[in-house]
Amino acid sequence: MFVKIKYPETYRGKEHEAGAVIEVGDDLGGRMILAGKATRASKPENEITAESIEAMDFNEIKKRISELKIETVNGKKDTLIAALKAHYGV
Repeated sequence: MFVKIKYPETYRGKEHEAGAVIEVGDDLGGRMILAGKATRASKPENEITAESIEAMDFNEIKKRISELKIETVNGKKDTLIAALKAHYGV
């Protein structure tokens, strides 16, 4: 279940700002909604996940790293993927 949180929240060790859409289990989502902490939401478009980063080709990864101005130790694909994952917290 996806919920839009109304207040800053830490979920699975990651800080989320108010208004963020996060995926939680049905039980937790239901409790958050009943407590007035969240509203039901749909899956966000263009969500960045570890899987979506790993599916990018090398040139796309390099372009994203450049756009985000992320400094890396070297230009190897594994290093760039790790840097993107760290940037997005996935």
